[in-house]
Amino acid sequence: HQPITLKDESGNEYVVTFDKKTGQIVGSAGGAGGGGGGTPSQKKISDALDGLQLVNQIISSPVDIKYAFGINRLNPGALIPGSNAYNLKAQVAQLNSYLSLENRQKLKGSGSISDFEGKVLAAAATTLSNPNIDPAYAAIELKKIRGVFRTAAGLSTTIRITDPRTGETSVIEANRAGIENALKDNLTVEYL
Repeated sequence: HQPITLKDESGNEYVVTFDKKTGQIVGSAGGAGGGGGGTPSQKKISDALDGLQLVNQIISSPVDIKYAFGINRLNPGALIPGSNAYNLKAQVAQLNSYLSLENRQKLKGSGSISDFEGKVLAAAATTLSNPNIDPAYAAIELKKIRGVFRTAAGLSTTIRITDPRTGETSVIEANRAGIENALKDNLTVEYL
């Protein structure tokens, strides 16, 4: 378990305990001036951490992701309630619900996600809603979603930035502010 201090746009700090192995939040404490009372800033961070926890559970599932996407989703083992494959499919369905247009609008309206993050989530949600998507492509989209929720929660994530004028590309770790600065500089940003 690792304590992580998150800072929101207002400068308030929040401490959460993050289990790196499972990708789950295992505890939290209130922020400066927040006292754990559920201030709007804490709510924004909590929403992002909930999404991050769900996508981390899917990515670190004990069964291959192919049982949730593509033709293998119809594998008899994936249809047995309580099986790991069945549970993975249920988590993917929960993520699809979490990424629905209505829920994305709520996240965006509450300030939990930025405009850019909302666009990335919309594209990923559209891709993942196709039940016949190739599992390898689904894994790429899940990593993009994880990156969005990491930056929305105040954490950094791996991105690729490209200068469209020169074609120069770099892979870096960045937080939301770094991503917004790259976008202001007219760089192309891709979550990895």
